[in-house]
Amino acid sequence: MRKWARLLHAAVIITCSVPAAQAGFQSDVAVTGDGKTVVAFKDRTLYVIDGDTLTVRKRIWNEAKVKHLCFCNDGTKLVVADDAKRLRILDVATGAFDKELEKMDPETVSFAPAVDLAATIHSKTWTQSEIVLVSMTDAGIKARIALPEKFRTAGLALLPDGRKIIVFSHPLSDKEEKVPHAERPKDLKDLAKKEYDEKHDGQHMEILTYALPDGKLESKKETWYTLKNDTVVFTCGGDVLTVPYSNPAARIQADGSVELFKTPVFCNYGFGYSADGGSYLAGSLAAYALVRPGKKKVETEIPRDQRLPGFPEYFYGFGFALDGSAFGWTSGPRIGRIGPNGKLLKLVPVF
Repeated sequence: MRKWARLLHAAVIITCSVPAAQAGFQSDVAVTGDGKTVVAFKDRTLYVIDGDTLTVRKRIWNEAKVKHLCFCNDGTKLVVADDAKRLRILDVATGAFDKELEKMDPETVSFAPAVDLAATIHSKTWTQSEIVLVSMTDAGIKARIALPEKFRTAGLALLPDGRKIIVFSHPLSDKEEKVPHAERPKDLKDLAKKEYDEKHDGQHMEILTYALPDGKLESKKETWYTLKNDTVVFTCGGDVLTVPYSNPAARIQADGSVELFKTPVFCNYGFGYSADGGSYLAGSLAAYALVRPGKKKVETEIPRDQRLPGFPEYFYGFGFALDGSAFGWTSGPRIGRIGPNGKLLKLVPVF
């Protein structure tokens, strides 16, 4: 078994600079384990939705734009990261924010709800930043880990058991020279062409792995692949996957080796992944695809008679329940229930 297959099983990762609601790409959908409560957002409004009826139970105003969100283990609290650089704790029953942590990076956040732990980045100075581990129930700080000087974080992977965290750097260009496209071999096609361009773009990425809670640096790896500004990072089937808006995506292994691949959709407008790391949903224009390792992909379109007029509605977020069912959030906005087999069971407007 691969090392990361053991370590990264079901890690939930959200990376930097994802243009969430603003550009219609990757808008989180939080789902309780039993699928009874769903929370989605549009700009500053949180919609708490009944998972059975898909009706809106309550609307909650957040004065800053929401970036990311995730339920704690028992579903009573919701962690909300917003562009006021806060991690806020919402009491789901009362609809009130009762705790918050300020001056945290709302884009670079990772959740491990099984152990009620979140991780984010705090920049102390222009050249020094740190990982901050936070309780998902009361926003208490559990640990701080200083990153190397001038290290700029592009993504975090907090393992579900809370015992390790993996940190991905922004692209670095201090070792290699860029090869002009005119020198690219003429016979390269598709993924081989993309791989050549990545390997010869003059950039690389560092991957740091820290043990928790002591913050000991366990490994430092380098790879020719780099995270783009519109990339979502998560695990599926034991591999670390990085999925940008435009294909190809990539699988990154513990030794830094990379394999490029394509998702089933033309452009990845939105994404969601299951808690066990065994499935993911990729959203596109009026359609989505369910991918489960070792199983045939399931591609689904919104039925013609249910489509909205004008520019095609797109799926830009998904959340899974523990039974494999899921919920999709669209640009409508509409919320859809998706069966474990990938079939779209119901799609209703949210307002």
